[in-house]
Amino acid sequence: MNKVMFSLFAISSVLLLAACGENTNENANESEEIKRLDVEISTEPKSADLDAGEEFTVKAQVSYGQEKVEDADEVRFEFWKKGQESAEHEMIDGEHQSDGVYTMNKKVDEPGVYYVISHVQARDQHNMPKQELMIGTTGENKAVSDKEKDDHHQSPGDGGYSKFKADIKIDDTLKVGKETTLTALLMNGDVPVSEADVRFEIWKMGKEKHTFLDAEEMKEGRYKLDYTFTDSGEYAVNLHVVVGEFHTHKKTEVKVE
Repeated sequence: MNKVMFSLFAISSVLLLAACGENTNENANESEEIKRLDVEISTEPKSADLDAGEEFTVKAQVSYGQEKVEDADEVRFEFWKKGQESAEHEMIDGEHQSDGVYTMNKKVDEPGVYYVISHVQARDQHNMPKQELMIGTTGENKAVSDKEKDDHHQSPGDGGYSKFKADIKIDDTLKVGKETTLTALLMNGDVPVSEADVRFEIWKMGKEKHTFLDAEEMKEGRYKLDYTFTDSGEYAVNLHVVVGEFHTHKKTEVKVE
């Protein structure tokens, strides 16, 4: 009799544990939510009302899922005028306001087309949306171009780039004053990634000055930048890649002799 009771107790315990395990897995699956870092750029006044000679505010609304991010690791605004892509761009630290909003104030003296990129690092993710600003003197400016919106806000999630991989290739020996080649190899699974916005961010360790330079696509999935280091020391090289709404980056460090 005792053996029968013990057997029934053992079987009941096993079934109970199995049921609890299934419930735990179901709850974990239900609670598991894929979150991504979202950044929306806006201006005050609105982009259609921006005038040369008048100060305006650029805002970055940062969210992670439904959470408004109040403690981003880094928010920096990159700002330049159209036609100055190869020049050193101005980098301005964003000031945290509230409700996940980070801002910078800016004024330009010349009307024209300008670009702003908000570089945001938070929750172990990186996002760097780009926006075009048409700044004039008559108040008849046009809002952000539809093409720019399409380029950066089309597809949800990772846009089909779940198998994306980026590799950085740099010459083994780096010398001051000698031109070197920085190469980015982009693949999505076995498919080369073409027509991406690729740029290298370069800075000397311990220094605030960051240089952003666009890379040129040489062939499918291969992007190149020729660069000359002007000082010896330890440098960080951060590769930024934008394909539609998909954003990623990869960092490496090099030594220049």
